[in-house]
Amino acid sequence: DEPTNHIDIASREVLEMALQHFEGTVLMISHDRYFIQQLADKVLTLSPKGCDSFEGTYEEWREEQRKIESGIRRPAVAVVESGKSGANANSETKTSTQGASGAKDWRDTDARAKQNEARKRAQRIEELEKLIPQAEAQVKALGEAVEAHATDFEKLSGLILQHAEAQTQLDDLELEYLELHEA
Repeated sequence: DEPTNHIDIASREVLEMALQHFEGTVLMISHDRYFIQQLADKVLTLSPKGCDSFEGTYEEWREEQRKIESGIRRPAVAVVESGKSGANANSETKTSTQGASGAKDWRDTDARAKQNEARKRAQRIEELEKLIPQAEAQVKALGEAVEAHATDFEKLSGLILQHAEAQTQLDDLELEYLELHEA
């Protein structure tokens, strides 16, 4: 609650840096707009109507509020998908125009999208698990053909090119496989 009220500038900077590197969740209550902008990647607002959540920086939330107040946009629930936080959050914003009562709708849609993405990723991994052994066999066969035709220069140059292309395709498949497993 009001973490910057009673500390000097140097202490404030140390606190800011520590919180920026903290990997957990911090719930802070502050009127210090600069402090909030530097650290917040989600803004909760309390009102007589309840609690509203906005995922994004403080400045993004203020801009959304200005649009609502000017009538450009109806009250909405916005979600920023990003692995970044604070002033570094830089991604697309999805907005549901149903207001706070429609919050469950975007969560369901988001959950379905994540499930679809996970299903597609699993299917592609399964497909790659079949393609990689085939590509490995092709690289091996071409390598053996290169060795078998070591004295035939014309045939050898074509086989070397085919072997290099096959190896590049295998490397690409393996890289994609690793990236999908890390996701």
